[in-house]
Amino acid sequence: MEKISPNKAAEIVKEYDLNVYKNIWHYSFNIDFDKRYFYLKKSKDGTINLFSNPLNEFCPALIYTNNINKVIIKTENLINGPYDSKNDIQRRVFWYLKTDSFQDFLERNTKRSPRRAHERFPTSKSYPVYKEKYPVIFEYSPFNEEYFIKYYNKLKLPEHLSGEELIDLLAKNNPGLPQDWLKTATLIYDKEVVAISSLIDDKKSIFADNIATKRTKIGFGIYLFTELVRYACENEYYSFDGGVTSIYGVYKGKIFLDSSEVIRKQKKKISMYFKFWKISYWKKIKQKIYRQQND
Repeated sequence: MEKISPNKAAEIVKEYDLNVYKNIWHYSFNIDFDKRYFYLKKSKDGTINLFSNPLNEFCPALIYTNNINKVIIKTENLINGPYDSKNDIQRRVFWYLKTDSFQDFLERNTKRSPRRAHERFPTSKSYPVYKEKYPVIFEYSPFNEEYFIKYYNKLKLPEHLSGEELIDLLAKNNPGLPQDWLKTATLIYDKEVVAISSLIDDKKSIFADNIATKRTKIGFGIYLFTELVRYACENEYYSFDGGVTSIYGVYKGKIFLDSSEVIRKQKKKISMYFKFWKISYWKKIKQKIYRQQND
């Protein structure tokens, strides 16, 4: 396996006419700002994989290949087939939606629950009703740190990180990220900000970094993401995604209809055992010291 510089990688992509594995897209796939090294692997049957490690733990693996349905390598956050919504096991998933047509998006959700399409949101039946019953203002704007912190901290759950902490993590996880890629999506209802999300927009895709909402039966979080899907479709974005994260919340399965399972590197059993032993050992030591101090 050969190590390849970013500049050489771009040349190889053109030389062999390589495409991104599974035809997905993510902002971290931009070689322009991310100067990671790549690795080149070729198989006897002619398959070529040019890949790099994910930019951070929330990004899918970037793989260029001459066979978009086959990989010959193993790496962290490797796309591994469609998301299985019936599997209840807690794991990480690449939450993804190909944004072709907003009406098609609504129809796909309608087909998933045709008998309750008028009740479930968003569907082609419920979306027009929602828009009339709960008229909102959707704003998509350049990222304003002070504005985001103010409303995110106001809307977030008490146990969640603060807006200041999220901005700091965003910068650490994305070194060199162009400032003009940072955006904010806001939902306003009855003259009140009821949902806000920080985004990364590379002009081809939109990545939802974090979201905070006012908690009501209306469901402002899924409402905001539905409006983001509409915005992405109307402005001809390739995709909208939520990155590689765990399964939590109700909105992901309803919004990211093209999501994928991912393969993560498994820790060796001996390492897991040692970690457990170390925690147990120090816990016993602390208990022993506590008893001695209180005897």
